[in-house]
Amino acid sequence: QREDGSRSTYKLLGQYDDIAAWNTHLRSWTEELDLVSNPGKLEWVVGAFGLYQHTSQFVVEYKGTDGAGAAELMVPPDVTSHPPPNLGYGNQSHELRRSWSVFANATYHITDDLSVTAGARANHDQYQSVGLGFSAFGVGYGSGGGKADTPTWRVQINDQLTPDNMVYASYARGYKPGGVNGNFGQLILPVVFHAETNDAFEVGSK
Repeated sequence: QREDGSRSTYKLLGQYDDIAAWNTHLRSWTEELDLVSNPGKLEWVVGAFGLYQHTSQFVVEYKGTDGAGAAELMVPPDVTSHPPPNLGYGNQSHELRRSWSVFANATYHITDDLSVTAGARANHDQYQSVGLGFSAFGVGYGSGGGKADTPTWRVQINDQLTPDNMVYASYARGYKPGGVNGNFGQLILPVVFHAETNDAFEVGSK
């Protein structure tokens, strides 16, 4: 959104960019199970995580410069098949997402001051979406989905130089899952976007 979601912007700027309807229903279930060791020279945690999520979304956004009355910001019953000319964007979609992972992390205390930590995680994501996009440029139906298995990990070494100062170095691989764009033929974009990974190197003192 470029402007505040109210018609007051037309008086100030000569244009409006409003959200007349944005209705999202989300059902989500998550569960995680962890097994944790007792404190000691070797400390560890292993576990599993699961997610199930269903999302339904209906979005209608109006924009323009005509200074139309508030009635033109209402949502007509045939908005998906006969979009009005001041409709900037419309989307009606349903998405199902499943995700699970297993992971393990361990810290070994070489001495009272020096320790090494290593961890790994196996991630599985699966998603599917179906819907339609509608605007003054037309109506487009579509669907898409995908699945991916993405490993992540980290390694870190800590050295407690003094009771008040610790130095450390770490390397970690993280990721963001893929998904489905809600354009369905309205924009020149791929329907599915894939997972992104990130490698982070860090050296510091606390």
